[in-house]
Amino acid sequence: MHKKKKIIVTKITLILLCLLGTFNLLALTDGADEQKVIGTWTQSWTYMPLNGYTTVMYGMVTNLETLKTPGNIGPETLPSCDSVTVSRFWTYGGQGCTPPGAPQLKQIKKIVDVTKANGWAGVDVDNECSMNIPNVQKLCADLKEENLTSNYTFIAGAEYIGEPATGPTKTAIKMLKASCDRFVMMCYANEMWDQETIKNVVPQAVSNTIQLVERSEKCILALTTAGLTKENLKFFLDQVTLNNLGGIFVWQGAGDLTTDQMAAILEALTK
Repeated sequence: MHKKKKIIVTKITLILLCLLGTFNLLALTDGADEQKVIGTWTQSWTYMPLNGYTTVMYGMVTNLETLKTPGNIGPETLPSCDSVTVSRFWTYGGQGCTPPGAPQLKQIKKIVDVTKANGWAGVDVDNECSMNIPNVQKLCADLKEENLTSNYTFIAGAEYIGEPATGPTKTAIKMLKASCDRFVMMCYANEMWDQETIKNVVPQAVSNTIQLVERSEKCILALTTAGLTKENLKFFLDQVTLNNLGGIFVWQGAGDLTTDQMAAILEALTK
């Protein structure tokens, strides 16, 4: 090959590599300008959300056979809400959910039908009882076919960041990334972790999840009001904005957000 032809081929290769790199970057961060989701979980089906929330997850439907909460309420009851802009989800699962291995294949249609028929925006799948991931994948895909949204919520602590690529949580995320709309990282215990643990775990959990999902705007960071301070709230909000995450969810571990806490969230995420 002549020297001139070699130069042309080299230039074409460099251009293609640049385009590929740009495409990959956009794939990971696309959606940075979209509205951030500000959501909360509540166990009260009469709860009226604070101004600022875009999403409420009502639950917890921990009996995965009867689709009932411990208070014997189920998704056939859509909670009233004063705001027409708030999306209402019901949570399938949560702490203490049973039995393991749910949902059964025959139950998926029932879950989709009750969600659609009663006007829910979608289902928050909170996997805290070793769910059947292939069936969760089908559930999320079937919800999507009905224009309904699905969340996959999981504990994203030290065990998650330390597990190998073939570990159960990371394998589940990889299986679900095409069918599930949001991946919600629960980065807390009964209360917020201490600041050192937060700094050591949260950035790595966020990084791992973005790499697995391959779309940062599909990743949601979650915290609890128990032990929430200005310092740890700011750290979480910085992670959302720096990594172009889709938003933040709040577990009402010690009641709802204070006025100042909601103001800080709105200031950070609705600029």
